[in-house]
This record gives sequence, structure tokens and C-alpha cells, in this order.
Amino acid sequence: MFFLIYLPLSVNLKAEKTLNQGLKDQAQDIIMKNRVTQSSGKPQKKVPPQLESEDFLNHLDKLASEHKVRIVQVSQDIPRKNGDLSSVDLNLALEGEKQGISDFLKNIENQSRLFAYSSWQAVPQGQTLKLTLRLTLYAGQ
Repeated sequence: MFFLIYLPLSVNLKAEKTLNQGLKDQAQDIIMKNRVTQSSGKPQKKVPPQLESEDFLNHLDKLASEHKVRIVQVSQDIPRKNGDLSSVDLNLALEGEKQGISDFLKNIENQSRLFAYSSWQAVPQGQTLKLTLRLTLYAGQ
């Protein structure tokens, strides 16, 4: 026996609005915290006025090469706007040795660009590791 549960469109829109507001609040908290204090050893995170995802991907490609990591797949979702804050999700698949991927991740975490990891998964493949990442880039006024 199967039951079909119908959720009205308004429930789904309300959930999406709540999620977007939560992301906006998180970004604003990070921005305010960075204005007040600067973490030791790490650059202050900045929110550029434009998403500039292509520039960010080019920078990631350069870092990957430095750490002998290959970016094997990239996709970008449709950018979202919530008031003054814009965001876009980037999906990446990386392959490389464990140490190279670890160094790559440490390096991108130390960048001044504000972004967040939405999800990640690591799968061993013989002597290498395949890592899939979902990053969210932010931009705003």
C-alpha cells in the first residue's frame, strides 16, 4: 500500500525562503565577525561585489596544478539572489594523492574569498583519492 503525500507549493516555497534566509544570516554573521576580529594566520574573508565564479575556478585550477591534483569535472548551478546577497553553487570532482588533496583543501580554505562547503565525499581509488565537493560562493554589497 502506498500513500501519496501532497505538499502545497506554498510549503515548498516557504522552506526554500527559510533556507535562503539561513544562508544569508550565516554569511552576514561571517562578514560581521570578520569586521570585528581577524583570525590569526588566516586572511580576512571578503565578499566581492560580483560572483566571479570563472575567476575563482581558474584560481582553483592553478592551485590544483600546484598540488598535483586534477579537476576532472566542474558544473555550476544557476546563481541565486536574496536581497543584496548573491550565491552560486559549484560542483567539483578532484583526483589526486591524499596528501595533494589535503594540501589543496588547506590552501583554498586560506583564501580571502568567502565561500562555504555545502557537501563533500571522498572515495579511495587505488593509490589516489576522488573527492567531490559542492562549494557555495557569495557576493554582495
